[in-house]
Amino acid sequence: MSSAARVSLGYLSEVERGQKEASSELLGSICEALDVPLSLVLREVSDRVAVAEGFQIPDTIPADFVAGLLARGGDRTAARREVDPSDLAPVG
Repeated sequence: MSSAARVSLGYLSEVERGQKEASSELLGSICEALDVPLSLVLREVSDRVAVAEGFQIPDTIPADFVAGLLARGGDRTAARREVDPSDLAPVG
């Protein structure tokens, strides 16, 4: 994993244990190595922070977004996927 992300094993270990903060470049490299979109990771973190701050996260994608997606030939099933509230845990 560390070689795929082009970061030393020691530094990656410190990031994993919360002893070091990962730069945006490092996060991008880690996501690339894991074949996970950075946007997905950032979205999940954003949602968790919002929940911790007391904001409500919509459980579906807004209808206007779905309509725009469908107008561009998107998939209705994927566009209407609901977020499971149990996937969102408070931070801290």
